[in-house]
Amino acid sequence: MAASGRPGRGTWRPGRVWALTALLLAAVLSAWTLPDDAGAATSVTVDRIWGADRYETSLAVTKRFLAEAGGRIDAAVVVPGTDWRDAVIAAGLAGSLGAPVLLSPAAGPSATALDLFDEAGVSRIVVIDRARSLDASALEGLRRRFADVELLSGSDPSALSATAARRLDDLGRLRELGRTAMVASADVFVDAMVAGPVAWRGQHPILLTSRDALGADITSALAQLDVEHAVIMGGPSAVSQTVVGELIAARISVTRIGGATRFDTAVALASFVDGAYASEPDAKCFDPAAAGVATARSPFDALSAAPLLGRRCSPLLLSDTSTPDRATVSWVRARTPSLTLFGGAAAISEAVAEVLRSDAPVYEAAAAGAEHTCALEVGGRIVCWGDDSSDQLDAPGGAFAVIAAGGRHSCALDARGHAVCWGDDSSGQLDAPDRAFAAIAAGGVQPRGATAMGFSCALRRAGGEVDCWGDDSYGQVRHAPAGRFSAVAAGWGHACALRAPSGEVVCWGFDGRGQVSKAPPGRFSAVAAGAWHACALRVPDGAAVCWGESAAAQAVAGSYTHVAAGADVTCALQRSDSAVVCWGFDGLDQISDAPTGAYRSVVASAWHMCAVRVSGEIVCWGDNSEGQSAVPLVQGPPTA
Repeated sequence: MAASGRPGRGTWRPGRVWALTALLLAAVLSAWTLPDDAGAATSVTVDRIWGADRYETSLAVTKRFLAEAGGRIDAAVVVPGTDWRDAVIAAGLAGSLGAPVLLSPAAGPSATALDLFDEAGVSRIVVIDRARSLDASALEGLRRRFADVELLSGSDPSALSATAARRLDDLGRLRELGRTAMVASADVFVDAMVAGPVAWRGQHPILLTSRDALGADITSALAQLDVEHAVIMGGPSAVSQTVVGELIAARISVTRIGGATRFDTAVALASFVDGAYASEPDAKCFDPAAAGVATARSPFDALSAAPLLGRRCSPLLLSDTSTPDRATVSWVRARTPSLTLFGGAAAISEAVAEVLRSDAPVYEAAAAGAEHTCALEVGGRIVCWGDDSSDQLDAPGGAFAVIAAGGRHSCALDARGHAVCWGDDSSGQLDAPDRAFAAIAAGGVQPRGATAMGFSCALRRAGGEVDCWGDDSYGQVRHAPAGRFSAVAAGWGHACALRAPSGEVVCWGFDGRGQVSKAPPGRFSAVAAGAWHACALRVPDGAAVCWGESAAAQAVAGSYTHVAAGADVTCALQRSDSAVVCWGFDGLDQISDAPTGAYRSVVASAWHMCAVRVSGEIVCWGDNSEGQSAVPLVQGPPTA
């Protein structure tokens, strides 16, 4: 590890804290932007390290660490496998010793583990055991076998983390920010866990704090270690701004690493430390050519991963057990050709592993137009297929967060909430207002025998007001209601929205089948607008309530989480199992061909429907006259 020059105390100033916060925001945003050639996905090599239980997994990781260290080490850290806090506290100290971290049952490390340490030449064992979970006989056995055995324990996690911090040979420096400690919540394992590889490599202690106060032990350790910079893991709900204030008062600069989700936080840390620990000017460390992935549901499979990943200069990313996360997959697809999974299929399923290694695109959302379909890939790239008579397939380049499709046009929102629309512009439906939006809907769902129309509506990000533009044949633009709304939907010639916070349905525009005037009273959580009908999901039971065109409005009883309305058909996702349920017109097999399995969203157009599986695949069914239901397996490079 190379250290950049240590800034003198006189160079500190409070403004530096806010500059670092801006750097963090840039790191988070970069996780959602794929490089220009991201459309041509390449296969990722996936390795899995696991065992029958947490102890066997830890042993397997330790064996890999030893093999990559040349088979010889001087020291090892042993922690009980019952409290994640002991293991995350160990990361910085283990890095100072160049040591692995082994989880142990109460009876002590297995004979296989002890023999492994003997063969590696280990002479020093540090046991970190706050609650004295290891049997006294286990400690005595270690003392008889190894020359130097030290036990660290403490009255609480904060005190123990401070004690371990004082044992570091030399506090590591992070770039020009100086001597650095990492601060994480003593109650949130994921934030501290993903910090482990960085703490090991950089020789940074992980100090565990309560949400609202550092406490005397940590405050004392920060002063004794002459800490100049603190990396806070997680948002204010994990470590409050009060703690930031305490650090600033102690003349310590602060970088907060946090995202909207735990997955985002892991990606943000990987971005922040990229290139931070190069031993030579042209060398790379924490270069994302390789990364580790662990489940975000449990800490125990990944607690021994910190030394191995730290030694490799690889970040630790997170995944849900059965569903690939957008932030993680985006990072992997953009940057990482090699992954190591920690834990067996019960921790990270084979379905997730296949998504991570696959060439096939993974989708975040789908949008169905009259005879075209567009989809949002993980990472924010838009791809479209089907009818191109009005340039509906001419999707813009760049990264987007939300997508919607109308009759012959589509719209998307970028990371700033700005709307971009493409396709048919015969009614000005592409002329989106220049402001930030939180949600968008593209109208023009074309019923049988009707001419194509096009308009769009969106909710302003700042106040939730409705803006509409495009075709105004039935007042669907000029009659947009005033007030604050939480959701908006657009049909053929009408639109609906949910008032906030009441959940009341408000509709306007074409009322030929009562799709406006018959909107039901009550509180609703979601709304969908079809050609001549509309539906909403009732609070609190999730029942679908529909009105307008009779066939499509006869909802199937059940409790639902998503609803989508087409020309003469409605589809929804069951709350119990996320399965697709459809009702209404089945002339193009829109109901009989509804796919099986679990889905996270469903959309409907005039005569075809699409749904996104929990694995990120898209399935479309119904009309395929223009190829709108034939989902491409692999997309080509994005259009510049």
